[in-house]
Amino acid sequence: MRYRIRKYVQRYLYEEHYQLLENVCLRSNDGEEILIPQVLVSRFGIFVMAFCDARGQIFGNNSISWWYDKKGAWYHPFDNPHTQMVGLEYLLSNFLQIPKSMCQTVVVFHERAKFNHSNYQQTGYLIDIFHYLTAQRLGYLAPEEFRAVLKKLEIGQQSITSDAKRCIIETGVIARRPA
Repeated sequence: MRYRIRKYVQRYLYEEHYQLLENVCLRSNDGEEILIPQVLVSRFGIFVMAFCDARGQIFGNNSISWWYDKKGAWYHPFDNPHTQMVGLEYLLSNFLQIPKSMCQTVVVFHERAKFNHSNYQQTGYLIDIFHYLTAQRLGYLAPEEFRAVLKKLEIGQQSITSDAKRCIIETGVIARRPA
């Protein structure tokens, strides 16, 4: 799924307005390392890309903490990247003076997934999510702010420790509940 997101960004989104960064490692305000598998930085908002590779019928809504399919259950898709958003918002608001409202989580599901219920606008299939992203305007980053965000997050890409590298697989796919 990560590969497909990367290819879609490269093919359909303008490079001067959208940049996809992978494996960004940030430190939270309490010193904990936070790994973000994919961040889409645009002039119109900063999006943490989460993805779920579940196929078939999916049951879930915003009032339950577990979502289900035929094979099992996983944490609510917006609860999993919450710590990633907190780390990103902390970095942007404290060091770059960019409002927290410029950040949003987006969950991309496999196209073979069928939703029983989902009332989140920023949840959907790959093609729907990119239509949503190109229409979404959380605000506007000036060119120098856009470059500052990219530079700060690119530093985070280069500072991944061995512990964080081990976490890439765990955080890249929404964690399944143990059986």
